[in-house]
Amino acid sequence: MRTPCEPTFDKQARGTPAWLRLCALTLLCCVPAFDAAGQHHASHAAPPDARQQPARDPFMHEAKIEAPDVWVRDQDGRRLRFYTDLIKGKKVAVGFFYTTCTFICTRHGEFFSKLQSLLRGRLGKDVFLVSVTMDPRTDTPAKLTRWGQTYRRQPGWTLVTGNVEELSRVLKVFTGNTAGPRDDHSSFFYIADDAEGSWNFMDTLVEPAAVIERLDARR
Repeated sequence: MRTPCEPTFDKQARGTPAWLRLCALTLLCCVPAFDAAGQHHASHAAPPDARQQPARDPFMHEAKIEAPDVWVRDQDGRRLRFYTDLIKGKKVAVGFFYTTCTFICTRHGEFFSKLQSLLRGRLGKDVFLVSVTMDPRTDTPAKLTRWGQTYRRQPGWTLVTGNVEELSRVLKVFTGNTAGPRDDHSSFFYIADDAEGSWNFMDTLVEPAAVIERLDARR
């Protein structure tokens, strides 16, 4: 059975001012479920290494990330190194989703689709998008391809799945969770200018243009 909208935040988000948490709790709704025993399945809704200082934009915060260089597979089944092939030296947005999710992940897909439209000819040349499944056992390359077609994915936006153990290393760094289906999760994603060593995490409530502005801040 489903409960009313109820967002979740991990302990790293607790350094945020109370008024901001209240706004975020009002806006960042997801749809958690209860198992047969009636217990709520919790998940991390903010990154485990987010810094605690206030941000200029309430939905944009600095983060410290060291992306693991594990083997993954893209929507075409090609083997790639997660850091070396998808992030190293690039400006990139990295988000997380399930192909079977019809709420938060729909927002993620729509947001990244808007990003790629704004980027136009820059997508895949100057800026890259990466969407990582949180359920690699279910989300095969074929399912990633179909999901990407829903949002008119273009080259330069890579969908990622892979071995459960190795993908869990990626998810642990970015979300605090291991791979596998979860009843609730957040809409936070990351942007990085790896050449500059800068990472930020934010929510899909920001304007897509603000993401590009932040990525271009040091051009």
